Amino acid sequence: MFLLFKVQADSTLHPEERKRILHLHAEQNRRSALKDGFDMLMDMIPDLHSGGIKPTNAVVLAKGAEHIRNLTATRDEQVAQRAALNEKIAKLNQRISALQSNLPSSSGSSNAKLEPRAALEAFYDRYTKERSRKDYRFWVVGFFFLISLTSQFCT
Repeated sequence: MFLLFKVQADSTLHPEERKRILHLHAEQNRRSALKDGFDMLMDMIPDLHSGGIKPTNAVVLAKGAEHIRNLTATRDEQVAQRAALNEKIAKLNQRISALQSNLPSSSGSSNAKLEPRAALEAFYDRYTKERSRKDYRFWVVGFFFLISLTSQFCT
């Protein structure tokens, strides 16, 4: 039978014989391509040869489909993580911009810096406003605290 594959399908052969030989070559090429494809697939699938015996084509296809599903799930998780990280980066960039906008400009002279007492008063005012929005009683306590503090510094 292998002798037939070596015979050229030339025009001197009978047309039926030539057609048969061409068909055999086409079938041989198809089988070879299938075998090469399965061999490549077997090399790409992890843990396929764990049993020590050569897996059947059905097992190769089933394990290949399972491997593809696992890869797809992993990719989907990574895409979701990437989106979450990009969102977190955007929020952090917004926060950085907001904090940088509150910084004093560096182009001003060094005399423009706040005195420690003025800086403390600015911090106290800002903190009191923030806390008073949550609970008005904080403003009352803060007001009396400020009165007692200023009276101690004045005397």
